[in-house]
Amino acid sequence: VVFPIRVISDCAVPVSMACRLFGNMLGGMIVMDLIYKSLGNVFHPLIQAFIFITLTLTFINEATEEQE
Repeated sequence: VVFPIRVISDCAVPVSMACRLFGNMLGGMIVMDLIYKSLGNVFHPLIQAFIFITLTLTFINEATEEQE
């Protein structure tokens, strides 16, 4: 009696995680598409600047940690 319930519960977790991952990826794609359409040609330079600043701050942080 417990075996079918156990099988269903063991299958429900991966299916639930897959649906959650799909929803997160789809939502992210929709948000990025909306941002891209609203900002137009300014979008790519802003993303590149954000990544460059983040990497620069990370490298500076690592360099200052090594000196301490």
